[in-house]
Amino acid sequence: MRKIYLRNAVNPTQSSINKPSITWSQTDAALTQFTAYQVNVLDETGGIIHDTGEIKTSTIVTNGTWIPSNASPTFEPIQIKVRVKDETMWSEWSNAGWMEIVSMFSLRSTQPLDNSIEISQSKITAGETATVKLSVYGNVYS
Repeated sequence: MRKIYLRNAVNPTQSSINKPSITWSQTDAALTQFTAYQVNVLDETGGIIHDTGEIKTSTIVTNGTWIPSNASPTFEPIQIKVRVKDETMWSEWSNAGWMEIVSMFSLRSTQPLDNSIEISQSKITAGETATVKLSVYGNVYS
């Protein structure tokens, strides 16, 4: 049994991390040696964005983790599917887990661009200095 800790297509998990850790559970008979895994990242329609291919491993632990080497697309729902291999055979693909990568800052113009920019979904910590700069046609605003 494999479980991806992500939500469904209607309510995907949102993350501001563009290379999030993907974690799953893997169970079989006691002390099963898991020898490989494969992760597929798919777009909303099921088209392949990234396929890890077979990644060799040697473990008896009941969970696995993979961190993408490339950034995931932002503001698009993506599906994650995983399968694992024991000493002899591959599992079926897991059900899809859904996520959406949102950027750290979403900029939205509240006035004509030369007046103001509103920042939403910021991850700025209270008490720390933060500087935001915006470049429009070569002019930098901060």
